[in-house]
Amino acid sequence: MRLPDRPGGLKAPRHLRWLLPLTLLIWIAGIIFPFQWPARLSAAYSQTFHTVFFAPWTHEVTHFVLYGILGALLSWWLGRTSWPVALRHPHLLLVAVLVGVALLQEGLQLASSARGPGAPELLDWAVDLAGAGAGAGAIWLLRTIAISRPG
Repeated sequence: MRLPDRPGGLKAPRHLRWLLPLTLLIWIAGIIFPFQWPARLSAAYSQTFHTVFFAPWTHEVTHFVLYGILGALLSWWLGRTSWPVALRHPHLLLVAVLVGVALLQEGLQLASSARGPGAPELLDWAVDLAGAGAGAGAIWLLRTIAISRPG
């Protein structure tokens, strides 16, 4: 299955073509950064961190949203790029990047917690990939609707 092509006329101006890849890289860096590390250094940060993530479900919702946005950004970029690998194998590249980011992020999260992997990491990973799939699927659906519209 091939990603639908974008409708004609939606090309970004040349001086803004760097914006989406840069946003994607910043988003990935933000996901990978283990935000609980600074909690060891600052009591105020620790209190804020634990206030936001007061219940396990808030952690899972955050993962779903972060990876949903990552899936959408990556899918959007893959639909607009002329990079040869992305043109030949967009789905493979999409899955490889999403799985790689999720594994790296969970690995750093484990390293910062000083415990071994277990069921919580598998749940996080499943939520990460579900969110990424939802985001990428939303972009695919929007592209499909835009292409199928007459005119």
